[in-house]
Amino acid sequence: MDAELNIVGDNLAEQMAQCFKALGIALAAGGATPADVVRGRIYIVDYNVEMVPTVIEQTAAFYGPGEPPPSTLLGVQSLALPGLMVEIEATAVLDD
Repeated sequence: MDAELNIVGDNLAEQMAQCFKALGIALAAGGATPADVVRGRIYIVDYNVEMVPTVIEQTAAFYGPGEPPPSTLLGVQSLALPGLMVEIEATAVLDD
């Protein structure tokens, strides 16, 4: 979703890219970067194994080279609004 709460994208890759864009903004607002993420959770509506390459591609694009943080991929029946295909959560840790 964008800043006006409109759903962005009509396929998994587009919606994941938008989720990661929003996550990057949220991390920056807290003084963090993707490198500070220690755990992720990805919820996908009507998940099937053919979606894995898209998940890997979009995750790698956000976190860059190297290993992304440990994450859990969960298939769900639905999300908060009709049309949402994916939700991404992350936990970041900042050193004092």
